[in-house]
Amino acid sequence: MRAHEILTGIAFLFILSFGSYVQAQQASAELISSHQPAKLISGEPIKEGIQNLFLKGNRLYLVNIWSGLQILDVQDVKVPKELGSYTTSGRGFNVVLDDHYAYLSEKNDGVLILDVTNPAQIKKVGRVKTSGDAYWIEAAFPYLYVAEESKGIGVYNVSDLNAIQEVGRYDTPGWAWNEFLDENILYVGDKSGGLLILDVSNPEQPQKLSTFSGVKFTKFITVDDGI
Repeated sequence: MRAHEILTGIAFLFILSFGSYVQAQQASAELISSHQPAKLISGEPIKEGIQNLFLKGNRLYLVNIWSGLQILDVQDVKVPKELGSYTTSGRGFNVVLDDHYAYLSEKNDGVLILDVTNPAQIKKVGRVKTSGDAYWIEAAFPYLYVAEESKGIGVYNVSDLNAIQEVGRYDTPGWAWNEFLDENILYVGDKSGGLLILDVSNPEQPQKLSTFSGVKFTKFITVDDGI
């Protein structure tokens, strides 16, 4: 009888704690607002495919693999407003921004350089012709580090949009498809090579510092305080 009472008490406490846990999870995931992605060239609306978000000031830049770039005003996060969009012909993956331009990785066309000063009239002002398909971009302007699948990492100087130059390259062992830049250290996710850590203090001559091959198929990396 005593054992039965103890088990009953444990079960009751578990239910209470689980209920509190579920409530906490529900509270932390409360939906504040939502907004439909941009449309396809055909005008067909889509409801999926967001690959990357980039927040700058009150503007949220969304990259959709099917429809390209969408810019939202999120000054009031409960009522986001679409300011403009740019539809790509191929698959888009991520975007980085400087003071005037958005640099959008596009699988077939390399890196598209877009003037987003007026989001309602986004204009293509240049393009980085990459050696391989452009999967991801990290930037320490005027340098772009582009993950180019089997071609590794390409480094480009975009200080002059009329004369963009490839100034460096690092050939990864497999398929480079993601990066994270932390000051002078570039972390590269490689499909078969795992996690590569590169010193890019000299952008034109990336140097390998280390490799962690225990994480195959690394598709996303983020670094926080050395972790």
